[in-house]
Amino acid sequence: EMTAWFDTMVASGCKPGARTYNMILMACARSGDAKSTEEWLARMGAENVNLDRQSYVSAVTSFAMARRLDGAIFWLSKMGSIPEAGMQPDVTVHNTILERYARRGDVKGAASWLGQMRAMGAA
Repeated sequence: EMTAWFDTMVASGCKPGARTYNMILMACARSGDAKSTEEWLARMGAENVNLDRQSYVSAVTSFAMARRLDGAIFWLSKMGSIPEAGMQPDVTVHNTILERYARRGDVKGAASWLGQMRAMGAA
């Protein structure tokens, strides 16, 4: 349904920007649909729409909710590599990953992530 709406909008001549894509990415994040998140992020890239802070936060959240910590950590690292002000992941974004370690009962993983958070100044 969301894809059909989006395609109709594009077909009518509208050029969606980051805000439109972010609404879709947030929906993917809420449902933990990492596959769709990847597809929409790729579509953003293909349309030369720059990812902003919300795009990265949604990607981290989506992968974490899907229990794909490798993907969540990848997007958090990518976000952290952007030198622009306001793009560095804050404690809330880091906690998304920490929470997933805790929910799966991975004490060692959670402790390791907390150590990384401290090293990055996020804890």
